[in-house]
Amino acid sequence: MKSYRVAIVGCGSVVGNHMRALRAAGERVDVIAAVDIVEDRVKSFCAEYHIPNGYTNTTDMLSAIQPDLVHITTPTSTHFDLTVESLRAGAWVLCEKPLCASLAQFDQLEKIEASIGKYIGTVFQWRFGSGAKHLKRLMDAGELGRPLVGVCDTLWYRGLPYYIIRCPGVANGQPKRAAQPSHWEFT
Repeated sequence: MKSYRVAIVGCGSVVGNHMRALRAAGERVDVIAAVDIVEDRVKSFCAEYHIPNGYTNTTDMLSAIQPDLVHITTPTSTHFDLTVESLRAGAWVLCEKPLCASLAQFDQLEKIEASIGKYIGTVFQWRFGSGAKHLKRLMDAGELGRPLVGVCDTLWYRGLPYYIIRCPGVANGQPKRAAQPSHWEFT
């Protein structure tokens, strides 16, 4: 069985979920590198997970390591550029949500995938959470009648510590709200 060479880009708060999933894949994956712009954080992360190569620059890592798969777990504003760079370096990509900021960027990613033959996966874990499953059960049981249009927003509050860890330069120290919309249409 082939073992895929994996690199992690971004060693902040969400990366633990990715590492648990990668460890569960067993011998099918070998996490060979990690990248973070904060040198102490990448060193600590590599020591904790026994990752042999730590970098503070994604371009340097991609050139030196040439991974089969790159997990992008960085702040949202970096996803598009890091995804493009990783694809062009010859890696498959798994990127945290949101993948990109516009339909135009999505179209660019689709063209790059088609020209290179490597593909992107992205994370949408709440699409199959308990709320969506409950709604599906109600729909299947006919409890809601015939839905024509639906909008579902998952809203939560994230306090300042979340943004300090992931985005050290949050202006004025103001907490923000996060939303992950889902849109349902039925006929």
